[in-house]
Amino acid sequence: MSETRATTTGAGQPSGGQRAQPIEPDASAIGDWLHIERDGTVVVYTGKTEVGQNIRTSLAQAVAEELRLPITAIRLVMADTTHTPYDMGTVGSRTTPIMARRLHTVAAATRELLIELAAARWGVVRGELRVADGQIHHERTSRAIGFGELTQGQRLTQEYDDAAPVTPADQWTIAGTSVAKVGGRAIVTGQRQYTPDLTRPGMLVGKVLRPAAFGATLTTLDTSAAAALPDVTIVHEGDFVGVAAPDMPAATRALEAIRAEWAAVPQIAAPDLFAYLKDHPAPPAADQRFGGPQSYEQGSLAAGRAAAQYTLAQTYTVAYIAHAPLEPRSALAEWQGQQLTIWTGTQRPFGVRGELALAFGTPEDDIRVIVPDTGAAYGGKHTGEAAIEAARLARAAGKPVKLIWTREEEFTWAYFRPAGVIEVAGAVGADGTLTAWEFHNYNAGSRCRQPADRVSPRAGAAAPGIIPRARGHRQSLRARDAYGRAGACPRYRPAHVPAAEPARRAAAGGLRGGCGALRLGRRAAASRSRLWNRRWHREGQLCGDLRRGGGGSRERPGAGGTSRAGV
Repeated sequence: MSETRATTTGAGQPSGGQRAQPIEPDASAIGDWLHIERDGTVVVYTGKTEVGQNIRTSLAQAVAEELRLPITAIRLVMADTTHTPYDMGTVGSRTTPIMARRLHTVAAATRELLIELAAARWGVVRGELRVADGQIHHERTSRAIGFGELTQGQRLTQEYDDAAPVTPADQWTIAGTSVAKVGGRAIVTGQRQYTPDLTRPGMLVGKVLRPAAFGATLTTLDTSAAAALPDVTIVHEGDFVGVAAPDMPAATRALEAIRAEWAAVPQIAAPDLFAYLKDHPAPPAADQRFGGPQSYEQGSLAAGRAAAQYTLAQTYTVAYIAHAPLEPRSALAEWQGQQLTIWTGTQRPFGVRGELALAFGTPEDDIRVIVPDTGAAYGGKHTGEAAIEAARLARAAGKPVKLIWTREEEFTWAYFRPAGVIEVAGAVGADGTLTAWEFHNYNAGSRCRQPADRVSPRAGAAAPGIIPRARGHRQSLRARDAYGRAGACPRYRPAHVPAAEPARRAAAGGLRGGCGALRLGRRAAASRSRLWNRRWHREGQLCGDLRRGGGGSRERPGAGGTSRAGV
């Protein structure tokens, strides 16, 4: 069964489009995730995207393991909003612990279903059957039947059971082993096509006129010279100005021929940025599910400091950082009536579909987002800017349009990792017990605020022991995460832990260095892995882009959020 046929028969996501739901919704039928074609090929559907982390191989291994198949018998359909179940996005390192586990379960349930079908067909006890090489075998009668013959290419509508007998890891023969990378030959021979390589019949090339500054508005526009060029389409919608032309040189000439004037708004000077972030926290959004202003307080800071022999106070700042993916943003858009198809490199195909629906007033059912394997993202491709731009140009031109951002555009107009300010103050007693901890995190991400024994592994924390936890109850704590509002500065996404975590560890290291030994609770102590210590803490100094600012007296590093602890 071909991929096109999968849509008509219902394999993968129903053609009407599954509504995007929060976090990790679950499609319950085996056929939502897995389809067996007549020839025995197993097609697996997942909304995850391949951005160089090699999950096209590892997820195929998970399914091959449970179905007792060679990995070459598995074909993945990934990140296609028409064919795959809804997925929140390829974010947070969730593919291996969540998606791989789910596909193990689905494939195991499929294996058990195939055994039941064969047992019923032959009138034998299922315990006499075994699965190997794409077939169900009955040794006593020397019979065998292939997966495809059993299912006849029909969609498996049965619901899978989370209790399906998944193969224990110590019995794996395919999953967790070294295998040839799926599609590896196409990559090294240049045959793999990424979004910038794609073409469509009659396709044009698009370019966008960028404002003179962040937040600038268009005041005057003269497109007469560009309009005089042959086969050029000019699009002007509000502050959006773009062109579509037969090829890149023609599109470049047309863009250069446009004359525009912009009204810029005042920008925040670099020396003032960190004070601005502290003084202008953004209010939480009404529908905010992640991050946002948060606080935690326990005990008395004054009492904790009074009981201390050694104290520390330190400020860290984090600059805006570009994600700089190897493949810049790009998109290919094609309208067919009211139906829109987008090929683009993104970590969130369903999120981009929602952005497109909002931008064009089009039902999500009429939009298909397809993500070819993509040349890296690094957390920088959550949004659909290029997709929306390409779709605008394509709608006006009446032809497919491909848009590829330049490296300069990628470094200027893509969202950044946020700048932030992290302030820490801590105190320890004579015996090394932590007595006070104050942690203010402005704009550098959340999830670094609660004491270790209050952080649930399911809460998404990057590591146990978010804040050093004192033994016993001699501790007071105050924690706060706030997001700054940086006016017309570049857009950015909230970081998870990158800045706040090493700052916290540096502060703990400074306290340890001052008192000789820092006594922590078991979970907090266990969280100080060798990897993190090597990477982030060398005698209280930080590597990378985290800078230590002014500190206290003989009182050393302190880091982000707002947490406070005392006796």
